[in-house]
Amino acid sequence: MVLDLGAAKAYVGGILATSGVQIATFVIQAVMTMMGLETDPPPTELESAATYSLAGVLGFIAVYWTSNKKPTP
Repeated sequence: MVLDLGAAKAYVGGILATSGVQIATFVIQAVMTMMGLETDPPPTELESAATYSLAGVLGFIAVYWTSNKKPTP
């Protein structure tokens, strides 16, 4: 397999598709801990919606800001 950096958007999209929810869960848990909400968590449905929304936003930002130009040697 040859790594083609010209297709970096596809690589970033694949990475975030497989790990975006875990990253978002970590971020949300860190924010809740910093705010002192770990003892009184929000409803599961709200936390789930926030997790998947953040994962989508992270995916959009990462793919949008990833260059799709081939690197010059």
